[in-house]
This record gives sequence, C-alpha cells and structure tokens, in this order.
Amino acid sequence: MGTDDLDELENSLDGLDGGRSEENKITADDVFPAAFMEEYTNYGSLQAFFDDSEWDIESEDDLDAVPTDEFDEHVANNTDFGDWEEMKSRAGAEWMGRQLQGN
Repeated sequence: MGTDDLDELENSLDGLDGGRSEENKITADDVFPAAFMEEYTNYGSLQAFFDDSEWDIESEDDLDAVPTDEFDEHVANNTDFGDWEEMKSRAGAEWMGRQLQGN
C-alpha cells in the first residue's frame, strides 16, 4: 500500500466521524440508555449516577478530573461492574450491538 493509499484511507476514516451532523452525534445517553442503567446500576440514567457521586460531573472534562480509583469505587458500589472501564466496555459493546441490529 503506497503513501497515497494511506492518505486516502486516513481521509476516509476521518470523514466517518467528521461527516456526522450535530443531530447524528453519539451522546452519553445513546451509549448508556435508561435500559442499560436500570439493568446494571442503581440508577435510571447516567446523569443520576453522576449526580449521586461526590463529584460535580457535567462534562467529560469534569469526569476526567475525578481520581480514577475513587470513581472506580463509586462504580463498584453502585453497579454490577468492578470499575469504570468495565462499565464503559459493556455499554460500548451493547451500543454497537444495537447499531448492528438497526435499533
């Protein structure tokens, strides 16, 4: 594969995300819908899960500022998951499954 082919592939991949209109952006509620939260957590929404924590989480930057080990403890105490990475992984896998099924 030549340099031109790599550039073309990179541009195609960039276009997959960059070409999404605002209404087609993937939101946290898309990945963590109420059904997911109700099945695996003590909450009906991701925001309720965040609101019940000791941190003020209103954005991705807010979440990034929370110490990982402390947030993992919140996850372990209030969900069926051992840590945030496990919870995100399951949510992502289920989201992908819904997309493949056309839901």
